[in-house]
Amino acid sequence: MTFELAPLEPGLVAHVAGHSSQLETRAEIREIRWMSPVAGLWVASRRGEHAGMVERIDGIYRARNSRGREVGKFDDLDAARAAVEGNDEDRGNSRRFRLLLGGMIALNGAIAGVLAGLAVLLLR
Repeated sequence: MTFELAPLEPGLVAHVAGHSSQLETRAEIREIRWMSPVAGLWVASRRGEHAGMVERIDGIYRARNSRGREVGKFDDLDAARAAVEGNDEDRGNSRRFRLLLGGMIALNGAIAGVLAGLAVLLLR
C-alpha cells in the first residue's frame, strides 16, 4: 500500500491523529481566547493552555505571561491584552530548556559510555 501526499497550501499545518486528519491555519494555532471569570480579571488561553492574564488593580491594567511574570502595566485593557498576546518569552524559554535538556542527556550518555568502557578494561 502506498500513500501520496499533496503539498499543503502556504500557511496551513497538518495534524494527523489516528485515522482522521485536521487542517488548521497558523493564525488559528496562535489564536488567543479571552475570558473574564470575575470583574477586573481577564484570562488568556491558547489551544486550551493558559497563555497569560490581565488584572485591573487601582485603575492600572497589569499584564502577566503564562508563568505569572509581569510583562507590563498599561492604562487601557487593549494595550495590556496586546502585550500578553505578543509575549514570546515563554516559547523562547521552552526552546532553550529543550536544548539544555538535550545537551545534558547527550553528556550523560557520553559519560556512561566512557564508564562502561573503563569497567570492561578493569574487569579483564
